[in-house]
Amino acid sequence: MSVPRYMKDGKVAVLVSPGFGGGWSTWAYGYKEEFALHRSLVEFFLGDSLDSLESIVEKISGISADSDEFPLWDSAAEQVRVQWLDPGIRFEIREYDGSESIYTLEEMNLFEA
Repeated sequence: MSVPRYMKDGKVAVLVSPGFGGGWSTWAYGYKEEFALHRSLVEFFLGDSLDSLESIVEKISGISADSDEFPLWDSAAEQVRVQWLDPGIRFEIREYDGSESIYTLEEMNLFEA
């Protein structure tokens, strides 16, 4: 399944939670790509959505907000920021103690055997 992305001025929006506590996408087991890139979530965090965060996550995950398996960390949601990347850039989101950072393939200093 391809995750619908939010684009503006030729850039793709990526959601990260740089503060310590809980990771936004890195702690959303089974929904990491959706939490990082989904258009509906980006619209929410940009203030362009009338839906609640819980209802958007319910739609994306198919899990009720009342369930113990609901993949939403309130501490991470409070700190989510939108970062912008060029389309096609390969990246990963790394997390340390809940603090997330974006690393592009060019920044990873990979070795080749």
